[in-house]
Formats: sequence, C-alpha cells, structure tokens
Amino acid sequence: MRSEFPKIFAGVLALTTVLYFFLFDAGTRVRTFFAKGTGQIRLFNHFPPPDEPHKTVHVDTDRPVVVIGDIHGCFDEFEELLVKIKDEIYGGRPMEHSTFQLFLVGDLVNKGPKSAEVVKKVRAMVESGSTHVVRGNHEEALLEEWSTTNALTRRSKYSYISKLNSDDRLFLLQLPYTISVPKLEWMIVHAGLDPQKSLEHQEPDYMVRMRNFNDNKPTHLIEKGEKWVIKWEKEGEFRVIFGHDARRRLQQGNNYLGLDTGVVYGDRLTALVRLPNGNEKFISVPAKKAYEEVKGVMYHR
Repeated sequence: MRSEFPKIFAGVLALTTVLYFFLFDAGTRVRTFFAKGTGQIRLFNHFPPPDEPHKTVHVDTDRPVVVIGDIHGCFDEFEELLVKIKDEIYGGRPMEHSTFQLFLVGDLVNKGPKSAEVVKKVRAMVESGSTHVVRGNHEEALLEEWSTTNALTRRSKYSYISKLNSDDRLFLLQLPYTISVPKLEWMIVHAGLDPQKSLEHQEPDYMVRMRNFNDNKPTHLIEKGEKWVIKWEKEGEFRVIFGHDARRRLQQGNNYLGLDTGVVYGDRLTALVRLPNGNEKFISVPAKKAYEEVKGVMYHR
C-alpha cells in the first residue's frame, strides 16, 4: 500500500491542478487594462478598452440616417424594424439596408432570447460599412464574462457565448464609447456624458452606465438626484443620442434624445429616422413578448 501512495498522491495533485485551472484560475490570470483617451473609471477591467474610444463618422445627408435604441438580444424585433424602416423610407421598393446609414446605441446583448444572433448580424452590417455601433454596459458585461470564466464556470445567462467566435469578440472589443457625427452635430453614446468634462476626460463607466446627476456628479442610480439630461440641456453644446435608460422610455429635449423604449420588457424597439430633407420621424415595432420584468419604478410618462 505504501508503494502505491506516491502514485495516488501524484494523481490527486494532477487532478487538483486541472480542476483549479478550469474552475478557479480562469479569472485570476487575466491582465488589468486602463483606458486611454478617456478618464480611468471603468466598471470592468479584465479586457482592453477600445483603441479608438471616440470615433468620428461622416455621413451623407442626402441619404437617410437612422439611429436604433437598445436591442438586448431581441433579434426578431430588430429584423422587423429594419424591414419597416426600409418600407417606410422607400415605399416598398427593393432596397437593401445599406441604402440608409445606421447607428446603434449599444446593449445589443443580454436579457433577450437571441444575443448571439444579434451580434453576428450587426457585425456583418458593420463590416459592410452601413452600420456604426457604440458599446453599452451589457457589451462590457459580456466581455468581462468572456474574459474571466470558461465553459465550466460560465453563468447560464451567458451560455450564448458558445455560439460566438474570436471575430465576434474582436468586433465587440473595438466598439467605441462615443461616435461623433459632425455634419449633424450629433454625439451618440450608450448612457450619457458629463457636460463639465471634455470628451477625452469622460469616464468610461459613466458613458455606459450613468442615468442621473447627484451632488453634481454622474451616477447610475436612477433614484438619486435628477436625470443627467437636465444638466446637459443647460450646458451641452451638441445633441446627444443615447439609450440605456429604459425605465424612462423615450426622452426628448432640445439637445438630447433617449431611444431605449424597453423592447426587452415588452414595450417596443424604436428608431429615429432623419430624412434627406432634414425632417425626423420615429418608427417602432412592438415586442413579441416581455422577455424580462422591469426592476424598479417606471419613470416614463
């Protein structure tokens, strides 16, 4: 029996090492990354920020420009909205999606039923040159899960990662925090901007999560202070188009527009359409169902 002990011990040690690697070590060997060209406050740090945090896109104002709110894995509603936009702009003539210029405000994934399908479709649209996307807090949450877990330790709500590949991950990693559209004097961001700071000093966490200002500082807590766009309307120098704040639904002001109309909560998916003549209209489709319950008080009217 004593002669077998070293073999048994070696076997147990090898098994323990393997289990540690797969079950525990997935999140401890990753690097911590800091943002460049922005402030330094990030909610997640185990994956790199975008190389180009603030992107500029030059649009052709003789073609329609479209911005769509948070999709949250609602693939069927997204496809239906694209068809409806095309039909309403072009009267049913056989046009492809590339005939209008499309912007998405982030939160492509999570909560809804088809996150992987949305990522792959949007990536193809971006690669075709017709579409531009900013990152949302749920893209960051997905990247954090991808960076710190493996197939054995991954939470079930991220099981769709198995349908994604390295090209999908690279696409998500490259999503900027903001997109500036100079010709229209628009800035697209997922959650919000601090009017007290220049673009290169905006904090990443606030750009993907802020909802309010409290004690003159941004916060993601909707119950603290007042909505950030009140301050932006007084001090902001251009129009900000954003998503994220589904509990307030559609928000409109002189220099801001919030487009998260709660499709994943059973409401609708909404697009702003700017026509070549400068007129704007909203186009939306209803949710197929409520995929998740709203957490907290609804603030929209």
